[in-house]
Amino acid sequence: APDPASLVTFRALQGAGGAFGLVIAHACVRDRYTGAAAARVFSSLMLVSGLAPVLAPLAGAQVLRLGDWRTVFVGLALLSGVTLAACAVAFPESLPPGGAAGRGADTALLRSRALLGYAAVNALVFAAMFAYIAGSPFALQHIHGMSAQQFGVVFAVNAFGLGAALR
Repeated sequence: APDPASLVTFRALQGAGGAFGLVIAHACVRDRYTGAAAARVFSSLMLVSGLAPVLAPLAGAQVLRLGDWRTVFVGLALLSGVTLAACAVAFPESLPPGGAAGRGADTALLRSRALLGYAAVNALVFAAMFAYIAGSPFALQHIHGMSAQQFGVVFAVNAFGLGAALR
C-alpha cells in the first residue's frame, strides 16, 4: 500500500472478504438443514473454523520461507481466487426455490436486551482475541526474538490449548 489510507482500505476489504465466507457458510447450513442435523453441521463448521487460527500462522511462516511479507498476501489472493472459482463451479444455490419467503429481518431480536447483552459480550471477547492476534507477533518475534516459524508453532500450540480448554 502506498499510504496508510490505502492500507486501511485494503485490510478492511480483506476483513470483509474473510467474514463473507463464514456468513455464507452459515447461511448455506441454515438453508439446507434443520434441528439436530443443523446442529451437527454447525458443530462441524465451527470445528473447521476453529482450525484456522491454529493453521494460519504455521502456513504463513512456511510461505515466508519463499519470500517476504508481500508473498503472504499474494498467496492469500491466489488462494481466495481459487476458492471463489471452486465455489462458483461446485456449489449450487443452497436456498430451495421459494425458500426465502417469511425470512425477513426480525426487528424484535434487535429490541431484546438479553440478546444485545450477549452480543456485546461476544463482541468484547472477539475484540480481546483479535488484540492478542494482532499483538502477539510483535511481542513474540520482536521482544522475545522468535523466528516466524517458531512463532507459528507457539501460536498454534496456544490456540490449540485455548480451544481444548473451552471445550
